[in-house]
Amino acid sequence: MNRFLWLLRREVWESRAIWIAPAVCLVIVVGGAAVAGLFTHHVEVGMGDDDLRTLAAVTAEQRDLIASGALASVAVPFLVMVGFVQFFYSIDSLYGERRDRSILFWKSLPVSDVETVLSKLATAGVVLPALAVAATVVAQVGVALITSVKLSGHAGLAAYLWHPGVWGQVLLVDLYVALAGVLWYAPLIALYLLVSSVVRRSPFGVFLLGILGVFLIERIVFGTHHVLTLALDRSMGLVTHLFTDRTTSELVVGDKTMHLPHSIASNMVPGEFLALPAVWIGLVVAAACVAGAAYVRRYRDATY
Repeated sequence: MNRFLWLLRREVWESRAIWIAPAVCLVIVVGGAAVAGLFTHHVEVGMGDDDLRTLAAVTAEQRDLIASGALASVAVPFLVMVGFVQFFYSIDSLYGERRDRSILFWKSLPVSDVETVLSKLATAGVVLPALAVAATVVAQVGVALITSVKLSGHAGLAAYLWHPGVWGQVLLVDLYVALAGVLWYAPLIALYLLVSSVVRRSPFGVFLLGILGVFLIERIVFGTHHVLTLALDRSMGLVTHLFTDRTTSELVVGDKTMHLPHSIASNMVPGEFLALPAVWIGLVVAAACVAGAAYVRRYRDATY
């Protein structure tokens, strides 16, 4: 275990994008919120009869839902960032150590090829999301502070953002999405590592051209697009499998009616997610790709 932890430290040290990317994303999100708050005019909240009736109609649960939903949306840029970093890190990981021939040094150490490949999988699939969750929470606190300052003239509204129920839901959703992402994206990361171990030149270009070729062949020969649908679902469809769209209450705002769930946490469906065949088939595919990458790394000539 101690040896594996040292392998993880090596990956984080050598691939600084693993921790720099979440930090940059944090600065952009909080900095963007601060700039928007600085150049936004003072917030005015009128309290006419219609406004009073609307506020009176908002229950405590709906208030917490709106506040927690707004804060949870801060995680979206971090989800996108994680996907990009996982791809570029993994697709170059095993190829890069052959390119600079550092593989000759690492092969001289008492570390198996399976351990090496697993450390890269864990770095992209576990360490990066963990750092992204930490950065997300900091960003959510920063956005809440900035918003509270803008609403300082309306203490009742600002207090919504700091209700314990709000933060309980936000943190639960952050953790839920991160843990589910570890399972969902494992086959993609493992596939990137396999490609990185196999190709001799430009794994990025080979992968993209290969995927494009598969899409075109399926479309021309069979007239279908199942591979494209699968690729899009696996790369961008995680959230659609984690939440349901059931609603439990209505909120009338003017002439519009909003259908709201009990809470964002109540719409989580971890049981349904874990019951998806795609999750377990994906883990089998991930295991096969890791085994393939370790085999190639062990027996292929490492000097090219």
